[in-house]
Amino acid sequence: MTFIQQKLEAGTPVEQTAREGCLVRSRPVLMTALGAAAGFIPMLVNVGIGGEVQRLLTTVVIGGIVTNTMLTLLVRLALYRLTGRSVTK
Repeated sequence: MTFIQQKLEAGTPVEQTAREGCLVRSRPVLMTALGAAAGFIPMLVNVGIGGEVQRLLTTVVIGGIVTNTMLTLLVRLALYRLTGRSVTK
């Protein structure tokens, strides 16, 4: 959101700023989410003692990571584009 605020202060239109913000920030956000989700894969495939519980918990955590990433990249910027102001405050 700091990137978008800086672009708006520089005089860039809201729609162009939201589009650029999504394109520029999508790679770092996706890399962070995929790295975190990949760390849970060993727990997801565990077949040892307690594996049943770990698989359930890991599924929920990975689902949360994916959902949060989609909300960050799509919904938050769409709201920003619709309102024309910061949705973080």
